[in-house]
Amino acid sequence: MKHTLKRDSYAPLRVEGVTFKPVIRLPQTYEVYDFSEGYDPERTLTSPYGIGRYNERRPGMYLGEQFSEGRRDIHVGIDIAAPAGEAVYAFYAGSIFKLGDNALPYDYGPTIITRHRWLDQEVFALHGHLSRGSLSRWSERGAL
Repeated sequence: MKHTLKRDSYAPLRVEGVTFKPVIRLPQTYEVYDFSEGYDPERTLTSPYGIGRYNERRPGMYLGEQFSEGRRDIHVGIDIAAPAGEAVYAFYAGSIFKLGDNALPYDYGPTIITRHRWLDQEVFALHGHLSRGSLSRWSERGAL
């Protein structure tokens, strides 16, 4: 599943009048992760639920061969962590763009990329670290 999208700049995302849905059911309390000093596998989790920040510098976390081209350490997504088996939902109507198992070390594992359109914009969302069994329920270009 190798797709590369490179741009120098992006137009602001317009969301006026658009209603989005939660991708998981977060409890009242959850952890907000701070990986700006790197990842510590020995850290103590305060909750099985957590949020990883967008646009955070994460030194030493992008180590796999899939990240070697144009090395980066800025996180360009939002992590939403939950216990294994937790249901994951699409945030907006759309379709499956791509699905597969990215099994390289440090990669996303079982992954679904969804495509969404609103206000003449196209947005893709990557849902990674899913269960392998969850991929079998979907097909590429299938509606959400």
